[in-house]
Amino acid sequence: MTNGPAALFRGLFETHLHVADLERAREFYGEVLGLELAHEDARRGCVFYWVGPNHRTMLGLWQSPPWSPSSAPVHRQHLAFEVASHDLIIAIDRVTRQGLTVRDFFDQVTNEPSVFAWIPAASIYFSDPDGHLLELIAKLEDAPAPELGVVSLSEWTKRFEN
Repeated sequence: MTNGPAALFRGLFETHLHVADLERAREFYGEVLGLELAHEDARRGCVFYWVGPNHRTMLGLWQSPPWSPSSAPVHRQHLAFEVASHDLIIAIDRVTRQGLTVRDFFDQVTNEPSVFAWIPAASIYFSDPDGHLLELIAKLEDAPAPELGVVSLSEWTKRFEN
């Protein structure tokens, strides 16, 4: 629908995660991942980080989120951090140097990204201390090939070697 509200959207400004231990989450997102602190509110039990350049996207972490009963358990959620395709391997290396295990789309431990051929984009996954599934994803400049499904990056690039 070209006249719907989404036609005016500029992107996703923020997303929020429920965490079990705010201090542990602060250490992970601030120290391990190196996100820039935007704001913290100890009274409300939350901290906000800027994601990426130009302060266009924010991640909020809440120990007791206002949208959830205080006794609610943390439910595993997913979010993806976009990186440039030429930086994906470097980002994977930096994540693994922090002692994190990376996995492909099929949940196999590997540092080789999977490619979603329908986009196309290459990605790899890892988890935060609460089990939230985090993803590094890089759009590729190639034409989509949805018939391939999900393949390894090496399988994807082999298509262009001939």
